[in-house]
Amino acid sequence: MNAADTFSPLMRDVATALFGKPDTTLSNGSVLRWGSRGSFKVDLEGGVWHDKEKNEGGGVIDLIKRERRCEKPGAIEWLVEQGFIDPPAARERTFYDYTDERGTILFRVERCGSGANQRFLQHGPDGQGGFACRSGCMNGVRRILYRLDKLAVAPPKTLVFFTEGEKDCDRLLSLGLVATTNPGGAAKFNGLDACISQHLSGRRVIVLQDNDEAGANHVAGGIQAIRPHARAVAGLKLQGLSPKGDVSDWLNAGGSVVELVRLAEAALSEPQPDEPKPAFMRGISASDLMAKHFEPVNFVVPGLLAEGATLFAGKPKIGKSWMAYDFALAIASGRPVFGSIPVTQGDVLYLALEDSERRLKSRLLKKGIRQAPDRLTLATEWPGLDEGCIAELEAWADAVKRPSLVIVDVLKMVRGVTRGTESLYDADYRALTGLATFARNRGIAVMIVHHVRKMEADDPLESISGTNGLTGAADCVMVLKRESGTGHCTLYVRGRDVEESEKAVRFKPDNGTWELLGDANEVGRTNERQLILDALRKHDKPLSVRDISDLVGKNYDAIRKTLVRMWDAGEVLKEGRGLYACPMCPDVRNTSEPDNRTDRTGGMSQEEDDGWIGESPAETAARTGRSGR
Repeated sequence: MNAADTFSPLMRDVATALFGKPDTTLSNGSVLRWGSRGSFKVDLEGGVWHDKEKNEGGGVIDLIKRERRCEKPGAIEWLVEQGFIDPPAARERTFYDYTDERGTILFRVERCGSGANQRFLQHGPDGQGGFACRSGCMNGVRRILYRLDKLAVAPPKTLVFFTEGEKDCDRLLSLGLVATTNPGGAAKFNGLDACISQHLSGRRVIVLQDNDEAGANHVAGGIQAIRPHARAVAGLKLQGLSPKGDVSDWLNAGGSVVELVRLAEAALSEPQPDEPKPAFMRGISASDLMAKHFEPVNFVVPGLLAEGATLFAGKPKIGKSWMAYDFALAIASGRPVFGSIPVTQGDVLYLALEDSERRLKSRLLKKGIRQAPDRLTLATEWPGLDEGCIAELEAWADAVKRPSLVIVDVLKMVRGVTRGTESLYDADYRALTGLATFARNRGIAVMIVHHVRKMEADDPLESISGTNGLTGAADCVMVLKRESGTGHCTLYVRGRDVEESEKAVRFKPDNGTWELLGDANEVGRTNERQLILDALRKHDKPLSVRDISDLVGKNYDAIRKTLVRMWDAGEVLKEGRGLYACPMCPDVRNTSEPDNRTDRTGGMSQEEDDGWIGESPAETAARTGRSGR
């Protein structure tokens, strides 16, 4: 008997309860009709209905689902409430709460039924403070081990039992042992690597085996997932179990906690079949490495920002936070960085730890943003690196669709304190190691905003405040430096996966954004050449290298080299020995008598070969209208 046959005798009563009395003039003993023309018909013999206007039909449950706008469970519940059927036998239901380190429930697992009909259902947050089992309910929910609040506070040397299922785990916890398990059933360890790495690292773990094929698979999968992180791990199959028996059955049959611990210690002391090889044997030959396939490096911002930790430094108030905000907004909305570098849209977390929400909104408005991207999360408070920073970053990365970029503004707000006799170098290196490891494991970029020293340095990396431990731990370094007299800044980039480059960028105070001008060398050369041409245009006679360097306020050797390049390019004319003129200016060729002025010291200067025209710096200043430098 199918479902339609089961409920078909109820069709008359159900239809009357939903629509009221039928039209007696259009109905008969076997057919009931509703509507002005009897377009809705119920066939009492077949227990079915048909709506001619909507061309729909079905059985009793279909009718209730349509009229009550519910699914089958809701239809059954309505039949019970109306007294048409008796309540179904109550099913056995048990709920297991998965709590994080702080005891907060992240999701629940429901065990319903028993024996062969036993099922496990996961319930994710329903958005109203409760939990629900429905399609997509676990999307974005951090996957954790069971009873993580107990595991997190257990002493590091305590033996940890890893069971197959929450029931056995609770049984061992009630006996004073430390135990945990994974959600989803036997051998389901997907998405748990971060949690296992953090909370089973350095521990001794026993994976308990149920007496069936699934139990054997669970042990094999558990050992594989836990071994890279644990101090020691082994599987344990208890003797005397019935088919599908587990540790709870073993305890019920007379097994003791003392015996269980003894067996676990013995299992850990035995050589394991897959005992880790010596370190050198875990290496890889160059030929095997060449044959190995790797995914390409993920460039969050091509040419500037690759996966890993990037240290972004500059002087205070130079505009680092404004630029970081530009990066965040561009990636979260999928718009080009600097308006010209295309990026792939992704989720961004911006830790603006020196700002307030008021200031963050003010900057959005300054940038002309009226509809901000919902894939950008802003936080003005965050735990430090010694207080769970990485765990919170992992939770964010698990919760979003495509984690791409994390910005930590600034490093000082999250770095921990120096430990004991730890050197400054070690403290700096450790400050970035956690963030760098998180970034590499996730394949995303983490930008850490920092400051530079007050004193200038030839190497941009040497200008960063702190020891070389910071730059050593970082995968990439970006230094923002203002170029005096140019109105723009240089963004210097050097990294393991990013080619060394210098970009000329300019801050636009009218809308609080940065723009890319181009390669710093090209932009600087263009600016310098323009200054030279401007100087030549303002004078009615050719000028020497010294004249021009004094006029533009630039280094003599740099001007001399630039003039040579400009002459080769036909941008300036060379008049006589070491004299230059503007080709687009009025004819200023040197047709007058040679200028025989000499230096006040008497002889010719050593710069004669470079175009020195025989006047002192004071005379040059007087001739060019400048009283001094």
